[in-house]
Amino acid sequence: MKQRILLIVAMLLIATPAFAAVTVNVTQGSGADVCNVTVAYQATGGDKVRAFALDLTIEANTPGAIWSGIADFNRGESNKPAGGYGIFPGQFRNLINPADPNWLNQNYYPVAPPNDVDSNGTGIGQRKVICELGTLYKDLNEPGAVGKLFTLIVDFNGATTPQGLTVATNTVRGKVVLENGSSVDPTINAPPTLIPPAGAAVNIAGDVNLLNLTGRTVPYDANLTIEIYNGATLFETLVATMTAGATQGICHYSTTCAVTTPGGPYTVKFKAYHWLKKAVPGVTLVAGDNTVNSINSLKNGDVDNNNGVGNNDYALMRGNWLKNGASLKGDLNDDGQVGNTDFSILRGNWLLNGD
Repeated sequence: MKQRILLIVAMLLIATPAFAAVTVNVTQGSGADVCNVTVAYQATGGDKVRAFALDLTIEANTPGAIWSGIADFNRGESNKPAGGYGIFPGQFRNLINPADPNWLNQNYYPVAPPNDVDSNGTGIGQRKVICELGTLYKDLNEPGAVGKLFTLIVDFNGATTPQGLTVATNTVRGKVVLENGSSVDPTINAPPTLIPPAGAAVNIAGDVNLLNLTGRTVPYDANLTIEIYNGATLFETLVATMTAGATQGICHYSTTCAVTTPGGPYTVKFKAYHWLKKAVPGVTLVAGDNTVNSINSLKNGDVDNNNGVGNNDYALMRGNWLKNGASLKGDLNDDGQVGNTDFSILRGNWLLNGD
């Protein structure tokens, strides 16, 4: 069975006649889910849908809402009925290593990075996000004709009045692409005006200590994955963008929970690319603002991002040995080159695993 990775990136194709009708539907949650904006799709007839590229923009207001996180998207191969679109998000081409048998990187998420083509000024923490998703499947286990793409989380940022929302296809990234390679315009049902919650959402913010981050104040990959556990059950996964903290190696984050409700105790786990996951247990959350800092430093060396340091990390580092450039695999101190300092970090954390 031949696996097909269906790419969004170039998709600069001349449109050919297509027979599939694709509809995109955006809804706001209610009650405890009022900060959740869900994007779903429906395809009927003709070729299957390969990929989606969508722009979601909240109107400018003062104070005004921003996107603070994304959840409910798939990683890995589509596998009916649980599978779907999501293995080719905005970070995919920066993180994938085709030679790595453990190719599934847990930092994949569907928002285009702010330094990518046509995405300046967009992303989590902004009013506009560019979301791009594709699918990986074998034979007949492709995503269904109807399903959910992802859920965006809104931080109303003190706004008490309704916030306008526009949704459009991203033409640079191919709009909606069918299996035959054609790029099509879907029907986008009128998105809702976003209504602020009656009560405060659960916001979390704080600092994480990234060991050996000496080359930059913020890593090249500034995405921080935050997992919230209720006992042994993973309750919610959020992605926040890190900013520079008060001292070197300290990075700040903030985000709004999508499904986590006040209460606890929760365990909050932090994971950044090439740092091992670190757990903070016994966290009680309240409605409104909460501070959750990493109690201990996040250890470095997880080049393949599988939450352990071992042979594959060394192999990836060796493949970039003495190279210079941004976002190199094996550049553990993020100074733009792979060399002896990075190897010393790897050796110091050899065979360690994250929480």
